[in-house]
Amino acid sequence: MKSLFSMLIILLYSAVSFSGERYLVTSHVPHDLVDILKYTKIIKDNGRVIIVENNSKKIPQYLKSKLRKITMEEVINFMPTKSQGLYKDPIIEKLISDLSVNEVKIIVNKLASFENRRSGSVDNQAAVKYIESEMAAIGLKTEIDCFKKKKCNVYGRLEGLKTPQDIIIIEAHIDSVGKSYAGADDNASGIAGLLMIARRIVKSSPDKSFIFFATNGEEQGLHGAKYFVKKLAKENLLKNVKFVINMDMIGYNESNTLVDIETDKKFLDLAKWMADVTHTYTSLTPNITTPAWGSDHVPFINKDIPTLLTIEHWKTKTPCYHARCDLPDHLSYDYAVEIIKLNIAASYLKGMN
Repeated sequence: MKSLFSMLIILLYSAVSFSGERYLVTSHVPHDLVDILKYTKIIKDNGRVIIVENNSKKIPQYLKSKLRKITMEEVINFMPTKSQGLYKDPIIEKLISDLSVNEVKIIVNKLASFENRRSGSVDNQAAVKYIESEMAAIGLKTEIDCFKKKKCNVYGRLEGLKTPQDIIIIEAHIDSVGKSYAGADDNASGIAGLLMIARRIVKSSPDKSFIFFATNGEEQGLHGAKYFVKKLAKENLLKNVKFVINMDMIGYNESNTLVDIETDKKFLDLAKWMADVTHTYTSLTPNITTPAWGSDHVPFINKDIPTLLTIEHWKTKTPCYHARCDLPDHLSYDYAVEIIKLNIAASYLKGMN
């Protein structure tokens, strides 16, 4: 009888312990996490993905915007083994052969030379013009598109040769959190990747069209990406977008080997394919993580567009996240080059019919 009673107590305790609502934490800013944990407890921590449960205290409204209700079936985190499904394409090998640390450094240093890249600032506007000039020099058709006063996205368009109605989007955000001369990893590194991929894809003469999308206002709430998704929908072009890659924080990792590939569960097969591309063309180890949060891939995923984020492995990410020390000399440039190789290969493969 005692044993049965004990079992019932355990079952009752489990039901009570796990009866609260589960949430994905969509802000990893330290003070946000401190506040969130006053009202919740962590039940799973995969690095990028932190799941918390309501501990019976009412969560204030200002924190609910930093939480997304979730089921545990949506939470996936694993490192896939190498598949035999891909072979090394000599065209891709040639496209990535001349990538260099110096090419990344030049772009990162230029963007970090703007004192404050917070969206809407004078320096942010100067960074927008710099990126547009680089896109134009590559041979892209450029456009600066302001979604609010002084807050502007930049697009560089390349028309496909065979199926130009099909669109591939490569994106990275321009803005920083506004620390003085900082934002090298977050996200000058991603913009470096964007421009370096554009230089190679132009040379490859793809079948599909490309939009190289430098977003703005990411740190303030994904404003530029949300605006662009609405714009594409209004122009009846969203249905033509076949694939999106987002690059955010690709410049630092303690191990120099791990890369997170993030999406939602519905695009798990796409993430597995990206892991195969990683194994085939880079020295990196891919880590697949779902669900998606916190960067400019999310508005596309929410519209069921096949979309992936490539980002430094979150458990070994930069210690300078959103801090003054996020400076160019703190980056791992060899690591950034490997992620750029991955995204050039994926862009080329998806850009050809």
